[in-house]
Amino acid sequence: MENLLRPIYQERASHPDTLAVIIAERRHKVSSETDNFDAALLVIVKEAEEPLFIKHYESDHQTASLNVVTDDQLKEWITLGTNRRIIDWILNGKVLFDRNEYIFNLIDELSTFPFSNRKLKIGLEYGKLIRRYIEGKAFFESNQFLDAYNSIVHAL
Repeated sequence: MENLLRPIYQERASHPDTLAVIIAERRHKVSSETDNFDAALLVIVKEAEEPLFIKHYESDHQTASLNVVTDDQLKEWITLGTNRRIIDWILNGKVLFDRNEYIFNLIDELSTFPFSNRKLKIGLEYGKLIRRYIEGKAFFESNQFLDAYNSIVHAL
């Protein structure tokens, strides 16, 4: 696997826009962390044409995925919590390339969870709570009790 991935990440690391390269390897036989690939390569860049680019590789019955993500998209995922797999890759993956200690600073930021991010996250979660409550109330008033129950359970 290393022979397959080394030229790929070395080529990406040589670009000036590349901030970091991380590899997350499959830990279990069936692993949703890497979408059952043997390895997932995460490349974080400053700017790109697309905020997310995914490419798959296969060699000698081993598979790998290359995920190129922009810094802005990564920050959005971290703030909204919409892509938990990426957080796992950052925290538990092996850092192959780290320009200007980008990953070190990102991990430190994730572990300290600054006050401004906490306030934003609380506001987002409160908005989700209110939305689910209102949906549940509307479902209940229209006699759709199972949907109402589901919305209220999600709200809680």
